[in-house]
Amino acid sequence: MAKKGNKTIDENFMKEIISQGLPIKQEDVSVKERTIPAIKVEQSSSPIIKNNSMPTPDLQNNIANYEETFFHKMELPDRRSVYVSNSTHEKLTRIATILGMGKATVSSYVESIIQHHFDKHKDEINELYKKYMENLL
Repeated sequence: MAKKGNKTIDENFMKEIISQGLPIKQEDVSVKERTIPAIKVEQSSSPIIKNNSMPTPDLQNNIANYEETFFHKMELPDRRSVYVSNSTHEKLTRIATILGMGKATVSSYVESIIQHHFDKHKDEINELYKKYMENLL
């Protein structure tokens, strides 16, 4: 009989599987070996002034609106796969996990972003669609 080795269970990965279905490909990497890529920071020619004061009421209102619009639990019973680059997926995961504070999954965050885009650009999308459909016939 083969000897079973101790393997580390990635709890976040298990939660992702439960909430969004099985991923197509999973690398065999333990939790300790995973790293988050460093964010490149470009230095600006203009000096950055740090402001320790509280955000303005407009900014606070915008933040509240953003949270309300994009970070909410959403059931997606009829979901389909959409592919994004690895770096984009990592950003989406960090945003949904940290900023969403457990209220949003990557799928619900992306669904909210796309629905917001459709709502905001409905007229432009329809006009472009009509334009290309007319040219095709």
